[in-house]
Amino acid sequence: MAGFLDADGCIGIKGINPPAVRIDFYNTDYKVIEWIHKKLYIQHNIEEQKYITKDDRKRDRQKRVCYRIGLTKKDKVISLLEILRPYLIRKQKQAELGIEFIKICNRRHNHRYTEHMHKQLNKIYEKNKKLNGR
Repeated sequence: MAGFLDADGCIGIKGINPPAVRIDFYNTDYKVIEWIHKKLYIQHNIEEQKYITKDDRKRDRQKRVCYRIGLTKKDKVISLLEILRPYLIRKQKQAELGIEFIKICNRRHNHRYTEHMHKQLNKIYEKNKKLNGR
């Protein structure tokens, strides 16, 4: 699973309104995406509303359509990142940033962030953006 995330996945952090961390797996083989979904559910008890989509924006060199499955719920994302982090090579730093981002989000009071929290979240967002080459 970590190998698929390192090779064909993305750990993305969305800005502050609303803040979010997501994990996406991409592959041109639908069966691989189905396998990932089953592993998430069976081995890691991570069930989110199943959605596997064709992503026409993402294509490989042979112009084949890629399929995507993603996780967006904070508790599921942080759980998977904590499980996979020791095994990630290329995306270990993004996993650490994602975990830190979610932990800060979970500390908010009355659905509000302090100015210091906003600064921390923005800093993490920018670091992750740079690592992902956006």
